[in-house]
Amino acid sequence: NNWNPVAGMLEDEDPAPRPAAKKQTKPPPKKQQQQQQQQQQPKAQKKGKNNPPLLEMFSDSSPKDEFTVWCESQVSSFKNQHIDVPTFISFLRDVESPREVREYVVSYLGDTLSTDKFIQEFIAKRSVLITRSCGYRHFSG
Repeated sequence: NNWNPVAGMLEDEDPAPRPAAKKQTKPPPKKQQQQQQQQQQPKAQKKGKNNPPLLEMFSDSSPKDEFTVWCESQVSSFKNQHIDVPTFISFLRDVESPREVREYVVSYLGDTLSTDKFIQEFIAKRSVLITRSCGYRHFSG
């Protein structure tokens, strides 16, 4: 008697012979049709990494203004892998106080000459952008 640990019971010494599994050399007709249809489908319709509708849903499709492009290139140059650059820039643009802008930039990017230069340029460029968008003109005279 052989012990079967899976079933937990004794098996007959001479079990009935089982028919050998038949190997299929050709897939059934339905399967062939499905495979042909899948091969004929354009790649854009297949699900995968580059699914355009999904990418469009989660990407910011609005064109970026010159200030945002400049900000992202500057912040990316600091090579801080712990921040999401577009999110950080979006947040920083909403901070009104120059002192708070400095605090956030220093806390996330460090206190260096290059971050200090970025802070000064960021505040100046943002000030010009705000002035233009509000329609105010500065007249010296």
